[in-house]
Amino acid sequence: MHKNQVFLPNSMSRDSCNFMRPMNTAHHITHLLKKIQEFQVIKCNMHHERVVFNANRKPVYRKTANEYFFDRVNLCDAKLRKQRLGCAHSSVNQNFAKVIDDLAQQLPKKAQQILRFKKQCNNIVNKIYQLDHEKGQLEHDLALCKLTPDTHQENQLEVVSKLLKHRHGILMDELSVMKSDIELFIKSVLNNTH
Repeated sequence: MHKNQVFLPNSMSRDSCNFMRPMNTAHHITHLLKKIQEFQVIKCNMHHERVVFNANRKPVYRKTANEYFFDRVNLCDAKLRKQRLGCAHSSVNQNFAKVIDDLAQQLPKKAQQILRFKKQCNNIVNKIYQLDHEKGQLEHDLALCKLTPDTHQENQLEVVSKLLKHRHGILMDELSVMKSDIELFIKSVLNNTH
């Protein structure tokens, strides 16, 4: 036997492993909290659905048979979209859900509450996706009005556009509150484990 070797009885080895497990779980939960904190909620007003206009203030489009296809402004940078919850044009929301699922696995006794958070987030995100679709169609219709000067229809659509942006802002606020609630929940769990 070497001078620095220590042999523990089997029962003590098992106890030490069980003692280490909560520390590893707490470390992993802290890691998940940091991942959640990296996600952002940005009120973009669905800017990416806007139609591109040329120098003469006419929409840029191509036409096939009876359909108009309008060019849209560019999406946000892909790196930004990876972190922006509620974005309908990236996998950010699925990635957030995976972190929440991991959290539920780490805290089986709290899994029901965690999965309720996930369900609420998914409901909000689905509403955002629907709004995004509505805004895309609305911008298409507004661009058509610019080609066939129909100011009455255009004014009505502008009012609807403002309402959609307002609804989007409310949903993004709800998503931000949900994210904060999840962070506070995790911090509370961590405080109770120490």
